[in-house]
Amino acid sequence: MSFGTNLQFLRKKKEMTQEELAEKMEVSRQTVSKWESDGAFPETEKTIALCELFDCTMDALLRDDLVREYTEADASYDTHMNRFSLAVAGGVGLILFGLVIMFMMGALGIHEIFMTIAFLFFVAIAVFIFIFAGITHSDFVKEHPYIGKIYDRAEIKRYNRLFPILLGASVMGILFGVIFLIASEGIAMPESFTEDRWDSLLTMIFFIFITISVTVIVWAGLQKSKYDIDDYNKTADNEQHEENSLSGKIGGVIMLLATVIYLIIGFVWNLWHPGWIVFLIGGILCGIMEIVFPDKKK
Repeated sequence: MSFGTNLQFLRKKKEMTQEELAEKMEVSRQTVSKWESDGAFPETEKTIALCELFDCTMDALLRDDLVREYTEADASYDTHMNRFSLAVAGGVGLILFGLVIMFMMGALGIHEIFMTIAFLFFVAIAVFIFIFAGITHSDFVKEHPYIGKIYDRAEIKRYNRLFPILLGASVMGILFGVIFLIASEGIAMPESFTEDRWDSLLTMIFFIFITISVTVIVWAGLQKSKYDIDDYNKTADNEQHEENSLSGKIGGVIMLLATVIYLIIGFVWNLWHPGWIVFLIGGILCGIMEIVFPDKKK
């Protein structure tokens, strides 16, 4: 692949005109036209500036087949983002499902130690998924810093119509869970249940609503970001933004879940004193996210 073909391809990927590129390079439009037709080659200083502008190496700009490389990246982007969305949403869902299992065990009268072990088992799996998905996504961004306009307006418009439906239905699911929890105060406890077991059963049903709803919200949000190609295409700055943003979002979800868990076990079982350990666990998990996605400004 020639230098001129690569340059023209990169310019069009950036949606720049020859005049705009000429202005950035401080040359005439005719000079850019000659570069793209291989009628002339830029000086070393200009070549370095072009590499910085298009975030590529000089060897890639001069010798590689960038058209083929970027086409392959475009083809793999949708698959990668779908898997990434499922992984992160699945990790959040696993933590919440761990609560469902924990309260189910409480309803069956199983000892609290085994309930805690079961919950932490799901947390451990979720942490593994977060780390694996996060590192995989970071590597993908580094390997493919620029993605073309692979989604047409009709496809984006279809999802933009679906997104508020998913979001609204999920919020409604959360509210249904709250309504159920409030209404359960009027439900008579069966004689075969103790008060603690009965509270655990009701809380388990509440968290079934929460698990499904929150998982859908996380998945829908990540899918919406998938269609924002312009935000992805911030090259090096975008990579830092994605990593810091992801660690911040996951950390926020973790601490919100820790707060919910603390309030539930406090009000249901009056375990305010040992319950504070959930914040310690949450802090450790947030620390792991910071290690996986470090702040490059520091």
